[in-house]
This record gives sequence, structure tokens and C-alpha cells, in this order.
Amino acid sequence: MAYDGKLLARARLRLQDIKSENQAEQYRRQAEVYARVPEIQRLDGEMREQMTELVRITVSRPADMKEKLAALERENLDCQMRRAELLVENGYTVEYLNDIYSCPDCRDTGVLNGGVCHCLDKLYNRELTKELGVLMQNGSECFERFDLNLYSDRLDPRSGVIPRDAMRIVRDAGRKFADNFPNVSSNLLFQGGPGLGKTFLSACIARVVAEKGCSVCYDSAVSALEAFEKQKFSRDPDEADAASARVRRMLDCDLMILDDLGTEMVTPMSVSALYTLINTRLVNRRKMIISTNCSEEELAKRYSPQICSRLEGEFLDYKNAIPRRNPISVTVDTKAMLESLDRVSVVISEKLKSPVRCIFEQDRVLLSAKTANGDAKDVCRIVGDGQGLEIGFNKRYLMDALRFAPADELKLELNTGISPAILVPTDGEESFLYMVLPVRLKAQ
Repeated sequence: MAYDGKLLARARLRLQDIKSENQAEQYRRQAEVYARVPEIQRLDGEMREQMTELVRITVSRPADMKEKLAALERENLDCQMRRAELLVENGYTVEYLNDIYSCPDCRDTGVLNGGVCHCLDKLYNRELTKELGVLMQNGSECFERFDLNLYSDRLDPRSGVIPRDAMRIVRDAGRKFADNFPNVSSNLLFQGGPGLGKTFLSACIARVVAEKGCSVCYDSAVSALEAFEKQKFSRDPDEADAASARVRRMLDCDLMILDDLGTEMVTPMSVSALYTLINTRLVNRRKMIISTNCSEEELAKRYSPQICSRLEGEFLDYKNAIPRRNPISVTVDTKAMLESLDRVSVVISEKLKSPVRCIFEQDRVLLSAKTANGDAKDVCRIVGDGQGLEIGFNKRYLMDALRFAPADELKLELNTGISPAILVPTDGEESFLYMVLPVRLKAQ
């Protein structure tokens, strides 16, 4: 993984502080024991003299070197044994005066097997989290706290999507991106109005990626592009140097999160800086997450074709997260399907809820529901082979999609019993697209 030099230096300073604290504790223990048991201090002095003698003998290599070394070894062993006995007799452990290390693997050096030790990596991640403090404002930003209940479970007739279902897809795409990082092929583009959770989701991803030891940089579009301008035009050397360091970090980090694209003032300089940031990272195969309140049309008006082409071609947006390569495709009569759903729903109420079980066969779909009110079954004609796929739906979600769909016939795209169902026009012109997530069925 690529480490940010500034953050790694801060982590090394923290490791040095830890090492100093351990040494201070070691000296305190030594002073305590020496005061209580002077004999141990004398033995330690003896063992230091023995080490000095060992070096002298090794260097001078006398004729009787083997005999002298063997005698010295016996003396040293006797001192160690007596020292251990005295420690135990006075209520200490044998290891009480040993060197203290927070990390026994690298002995607080931060280096292990020629690379960064896990202890230094952990300290680096802490510094990275501090650096991402603006993004992670309250420390709650994690996928487990991504509350889908904040989104409506009613179908939006304008988008043809149930917001809660759509956000489940987006959340899962973000989780997959984070879990597989850095082995991901695409970047992420989050589009939508304010308050939809784009920044929160970015923070969730950042937390997972940072915990892997990858470098993450977060900045707003206004602040990030301003750094490019200061780097080039600032007359203050310190300000220019600081801006240059920020730019290098944005270009070199493993993951760059650019928030609120479209809020900055559009100038030739800002457009150039944005192109440099996006293109440099794409060329170097470093990943980005960009969030914006702008639509595709608004982005096209604000930025150059070169920027828009890269956003369209290299970034995965929520639309691309909707599964479209579905192996099963059948045609349904909108009215007939609604009527069948209505008939089997008579046993379903607010208190007695149940999914509608649909079994798609050749040229027909079998619908059923079962509650304490009884069983209800119906058959609806379709065109195509459903291959025996069994899938459950919340009746309201599926009926809402059918009601709002502006067509007498719909193509229903299916994959598995736990994959979203997609409703599109039968004429191939995708003037609308409706997505309905299934309900897990209990075994009968």
C-alpha cells in the first residue's frame, strides 16, 4: 500500500513517544528494584562486566579462548539464576526488569521483514482517521449504521424507483467497493440532491479503506481546486509549499474523495485543475469517489467534454449498479397482473402481512399468499418462459410499479429469487425503468 509521507512521519513520531514511555517505565522499575534489593544492582553490574570481558576475549583471541569463554558463560548463568531468585523472593516476576516493548515483533522499531510493521501501520491508520476528521464528524460513519429506514419505501413515479430499494443497491455497491479495495476496477460517482447520504456513504467507504492501511484523502471541490490555484499563483512561499503538499497528496493517495463537485466557481483555472486531478489519477490507476448534486446535463454545461467523458466512462454511478443482465425476460399485461395481485392480496392486511409468492413458468405466473385469514391463489397469463423461478414480492411495491408504469404491456426482467425485478417498456425504448426488490420467501 502507498503511505502518505506526512502521515507516516507523524505515526513514527507517535511510535517514538511510545518507545520513550516504555523506556521511562523500564528505568522506574529498575530504580525501584535496586532500592529494595541492592544485590540485584550488584549482579547487573557483574553481568555488564562479563559482557565487556566477552568482547575483550573475542577480539584478543588468546590461546585458551575456549576455556575462558566457557568459564565466563558459567559465571553469567550463575548471575542470571541468582538474579531471578532474588526477584521472585521479593515479589517480582522474573521478567520484571526485562526490556519493555509495545510490539514484541519489531521491538518498537516500526520495521518488520523489511517493511512497515503492523504496529506502525495501526498508528498510521489513527493519523489517517484524524486527517479524515472533517469527513468522519461523529465517528458513527460505518455501513452498520447506514439506516435505510430514512428513505421512503413508496415508489417515486418520476424516477420509477422505490428510494429505499435504490439506496440499498447504492449502499451495497459502496460496501463491495470498500471490501474489495484496492482490487476494484471502477471509480464511484454519487449523484443526487443534498441530504441523501452521499457524504455519509463516502465516509463509510473511507473508514473501511483506511483500516486496510490505504491512504485516503478527503476534500470538498471548492477547497481542493483552490489548492491547485494557490500552488500555481500564491506569492506566499509557505502558502505555496503547503498547497503543493496538498496537491501531491490528492494526486498520490490510494483513494481520493472529492465532495460537492459543482459548488465551486467555474473558471478556466478550476476546470483545468479538475481535469488534472481526475486524469492524473485515472492514468496512474488510483481510485476516486466523486459526489455531486448536479445531474448529467448540469455537469455537461459546467465542464469540458474531456472531463465529462471521463466521468461517464470511468466512474460507476447508481444507475449502473442496477442489475440489467438478467437471463429471464417475460412480457406481462399490466392490467391483468394488477388484477391477479389484487385477488391474492385479499388475505393480506396491515396486521397479517405476507409476501406474494410468484412462480414464473412457461406462459404463466402462479401467484399465492397465505396468512391466518386463509390462502389465496391466482394465475396470470404471460408471454415467455419464466424457467420455474420462484420469487416473493411485497404486494404494495409491485402493484405501485405496475400502476405507475405508463404502458399496457411491460417487460419483466428477472434473475434469481433474491435479485431485483426490473420493469421496462416492451418496445426497447427505455422511456422508464422500475425496480422492485424481492422479499425472501420461507420454505413451504
